[in-house]
Amino acid sequence: PLGGWWGFASLSLADYKIPGPKGDDKEVELGAVLWIFMDEYQRR
Repeated sequence: PLGGWWGFASLSLADYKIPGPKGDDKEVELGAVLWIFMDEYQRR
């Protein structure tokens, strides 16, 4: 890969719901972001 910062994201729906402001059930979305720094690849 190219050198620099790389970001990876993942989203998934939870297996439960929470009550919304009007009392109706709302789905919950779970997410994560992973940032890594890659040094430039050095060919030999």
